[in-house]
Amino acid sequence: MKTFLGMALLALVLMTATNMHAQTLKDKYDKNHPLKVSCENEAYPFEGIDDDGTPVGFNIELIGSALNEIGVNYTFVMKEKITASDDFEANETNLLLTPVVERIPGVFYGKFEVVSYRVVLVQRKGARNINSLKELRKGDVVVARKGGYSAEKALRSGILTPEQIKYKSHTDAIEELVNKEVDYIIAGGKVIEYYIKKYGIEDQVDIKPIDVPAGKMLFVSRDKQLILALDNICNSMEQNGALHLPTHPRIYGNEEDTAPPPVGALPLLSVLVAV
Repeated sequence: MKTFLGMALLALVLMTATNMHAQTLKDKYDKNHPLKVSCENEAYPFEGIDDDGTPVGFNIELIGSALNEIGVNYTFVMKEKITASDDFEANETNLLLTPVVERIPGVFYGKFEVVSYRVVLVQRKGARNINSLKELRKGDVVVARKGGYSAEKALRSGILTPEQIKYKSHTDAIEELVNKEVDYIIAGGKVIEYYIKKYGIEDQVDIKPIDVPAGKMLFVSRDKQLILALDNICNSMEQNGALHLPTHPRIYGNEEDTAPPPVGALPLLSVLVAV
């Protein structure tokens, strides 16, 4: 009984806090000044675009559901990772949901960890076997996305030097690996696993954990009220089971279905959308 009452009280507190922020945010992000969300166009199952150019992925669904709950107007700005990050740093967009490498002064970070972002090594079968990036020899390079968490964390942690990284998109990296132009790729685990399965090269590569620390995927914005409101909504979603259940097969578990679902396709999330 005490546990139930405690959860009910927490839900009430979260709802009250969210409502307090909502009206201010509605006034700030209206139809003429929508909130701009920076997202990647090639990072499924988190973020991406389908063949019609429609934003898809878990982050898209979660952000859309949360912002609909708040009641603000918003738009997704889909670009390559480095450009999306640059737009945010130039204050041209208002929100990111991203694994954080280092915190930027003047920027607010959510306390709610949406997911842990693990980094893996993709090794071409037939290449020299390594189990740590420290085992790379002179002249060896790894392929990674420019501005992506994997490369940036490896550089800032001193695990890799700039000379050891070759920047390519996921698609181009896989093509070069298949053509035996490169032997190693570092990337987010769920992301690169999706593209490897998409292009049907599971039998040509080995995927293994690597010595790049996992990151925490957090909401990031210069708008403190927005961050507080999003954290409150995610906490509420977690309390009623609407956050982690839909992420289980695509983020935490095995991906049985790799087809990108449309925004709002998950019934557990759609019940949270304000109508």
